[in-house]
Parts: sequence; structure tokens; C-alpha cells
Amino acid sequence: MGDYDFNDFVELKVDEQYVMHLFKTEEFKPMEKANFVFKAEDIVKAHKQLIEKHVDVEPIFHHEDHAGFNFKDSDGNILMICKYFYYYVNGFPLFGTKLVRYKHYKRIKKLIYNKF
Repeated sequence: MGDYDFNDFVELKVDEQYVMHLFKTEEFKPMEKANFVFKAEDIVKAHKQLIEKHVDVEPIFHHEDHAGFNFKDSDGNILMICKYFYYYVNGFPLFGTKLVRYKHYKRIKKLIYNKF
């Protein structure tokens, strides 16, 4: 927690840097879309772990530059876990245009699922 934790908000810090502020609200309404995205190197493992903990998770989706899934927290807010492919994957650089990423889409899926 941060240095300025009051009754109406809290500051969250990682490595002495502020990451986010969470504010208390009078009217709670769960978010309809994911507003927080967490990066994971192994989304299949993360997906399985949340299912084992009986968390409400959606199926894994695939886009040309990332894959991920949504899940709900205990208040019903939608959160997301993603793996982005424009970094190095097993030493393979993925950068440039969408066409470059799309050409390697099946290879990327194989790296995630070890199949195809």
C-alpha cells in the first residue's frame, strides 16, 4: 500500500512506484468490459489454475497479436489475462506490420498449445 492510504481510496505500489489508485464509490456497478489486463507468459496454465479455483472464466480467444481470456473477480468486474506476441517468443522476433504477425499466427498458436 502507498503512503497516503485514506478511508476513501488506496494507492497500490510495486517496487516503490505507484501502479494504481482504487477509490471507494457509493454506487457499485460491475464493469461491463475488462479495464485491467494482466500479462502472463503461459495463459493456458493461468486459465486452468483459475478454473481449478472455481473462478468464472471465459474461453481463451486468439487475435493476430495476442491471445487471452476474460474472468470475473468476486464483485463481478471483468478482468483479462493476455499473452502478447509482438515480443520475442522462443527467440523468434514478432514485430512490424499486421501481415508479419499474421503470417506467423499458426506458429504462435503452436508455441502456446504445443500442437497443430
